[in-house]
Amino acid sequence: MAEQHSASKESLTRASLKIQDLVKTRKALLTELQASEKLVIELTSQIEGAQRQIPVRAISGTNPGFFA
Repeated sequence: MAEQHSASKESLTRASLKIQDLVKTRKALLTELQASEKLVIELTSQIEGAQRQIPVRAISGTNPGFFA
């Protein structure tokens, strides 16, 4: 009976450590996700700003010699 109790306790300890490790991993992944989301927002804003600076005729193709 004591051996069974000891084995159960070891199993619970391993499970607890695994859960703690998973929680740390989850927190790290969430932090990375939030940083990535901020970067996407920043880059999208920069792209939109750059697009506003491009002349409309360059985008519409009304000036075929533009890309020659």
